[in-house]
Amino acid sequence: MAVTVDVEEHVVAPLLAAFTDREPNLNATVGVESPERFADLLVHRRADITLGSRPAVHGHRPLVAVAFLRFQLAVVASAAHPLAGEATIEPAVLERQPWCVGPGGVGRDTAIGRLHASARITPADVRAFPSDAAALSAVAAGDGIMLTLAHAALPELRRGAIVRIGVAGTPIHDQWYATTLDEPSCLTAALALRRFATSAEAIQAISATRRGVPAARVRPPVHATLWQSVARRRG
Repeated sequence: MAVTVDVEEHVVAPLLAAFTDREPNLNATVGVESPERFADLLVHRRADITLGSRPAVHGHRPLVAVAFLRFQLAVVASAAHPLAGEATIEPAVLERQPWCVGPGGVGRDTAIGRLHASARITPADVRAFPSDAAALSAVAAGDGIMLTLAHAALPELRRGAIVRIGVAGTPIHDQWYATTLDEPSCLTAALALRRFATSAEAIQAISATRRGVPAARVRPPVHATLWQSVARRRG
């Protein structure tokens, strides 16, 4: 499996935990990749399935991309932040603010990078954290503002530790896709996971409290293969 960094943090663990409850003999490898590489990884069979942004078309090789999770991205700050309660915030004000970001950074292929580009700002103070959760904790402590997944920030929003702030162009509505080769070329387990990702059971698991996947079912990312499918084909 190849996934984006935000999918790795927010989706993979609960999705695989729910899926492997149904497929107990499944072993998988998960590698974090840029969505720009998704199509190439699938076509050259370096990944059996990708989760994240929809891959670009790759020549004439058919890819099947299925939307499995719609989400909102909102800009948040601590409840005590000077911008809390502001209805409209000018881009120049945003540029002077410290921004907290997760491991995805602020590249042009990230949502925060696109937001900054659309606002025509280049903040000088961008503070990177090892996870979105760590960045969100820093925001709650008053260390800056952040573009975050609304559903991931829901507990902090409900507690009043953070608030949404009025940034033009937000909330941003987007969706993630599960993508494989077309069915004649797709491995069995990858096809099953693509279908499962759109089920009510999968969405409920993703939205619930995060839980881990048994370590025996996740192998180091030496290469991306769903091992059960390989065994079936050889048989």
